[in-house]
Amino acid sequence: FNVFFISILMTCLSPFVCYSHPGDGGSSVVGQPSILCWQGGEHASMVAVGIVAFALVPVPFLASAAYGIRKYPTMVKSTHSKTFLLHCRFLFSRFNPETYYYSSVMLLRSFLITMVPVAFKDVGVQIIVLTATLLCFSALQTWLRPWRSRIANMLDTMSSVLVLLVLVSASLAGGVEVAMASIGTISSVIFGFLAFVTLASMIATAALMFAKRMPKYSHFICHHKAAASAQARLMKMTLNEESSAARVFIDSDDLKNLDELFNVVKTDVATLVVYLTRDTLRRPWCVGE
Repeated sequence: FNVFFISILMTCLSPFVCYSHPGDGGSSVVGQPSILCWQGGEHASMVAVGIVAFALVPVPFLASAAYGIRKYPTMVKSTHSKTFLLHCRFLFSRFNPETYYYSSVMLLRSFLITMVPVAFKDVGVQIIVLTATLLCFSALQTWLRPWRSRIANMLDTMSSVLVLLVLVSASLAGGVEVAMASIGTISSVIFGFLAFVTLASMIATAALMFAKRMPKYSHFICHHKAAASAQARLMKMTLNEESSAARVFIDSDDLKNLDELFNVVKTDVATLVVYLTRDTLRRPWCVGE
């Protein structure tokens, strides 16, 4: 779907991709040099068709993908989400559960790549911006390793490197004419941004190390309510009596935000206490905890 998405975007945005004339300061559409950009009704008609096509195809697809990715954590825990997961499996099935959202990263990369020739007319600037974009997303992919198989992660990284090599080699072999002023400006902006991101990452990492906190709850009592609710309540009372610092969590005490229950058990609990009665491991919530 990513390949077709790029093709559709390029088709919709083709009226906006123009190149500058050598002397008169005008510009023409790259795909149809006989049509002058922003001059005459013919180009206005192409722009109108491109806007309508963009609104009818890429925008609904992006909105649907964003909605599916946003709802995935909730729907995957639901017992009535089989249809949703079946329809949206192309967004999630290829990635690890921890990086289920990576299809949105791929769509963003495709969108930015197709926007480069629209935003910049100078070929040299386009090459620099494309190279920076591909490098950033390649670094993100190498860090996250989102694909389910190790080979797929390696192939993704290698394909990005290969595209960068082809891009740089083609620019050198083609004798691309560049505007040095534009190149200098874009390079300064990119290097300044990378320096800022590096510094911000170092500061954030240091802040997180100093702000590392203790778990919010000392104990979490996992139990099957029909068989062990009284025992769980008694244990909570006993722990609270033995230590004033003890914070014991029982899910029945907070039924307003069950969507965050698994995350609480994962990150905010020091000790997990499980009452292994007969039906404990037959309850989905207990198994999840």
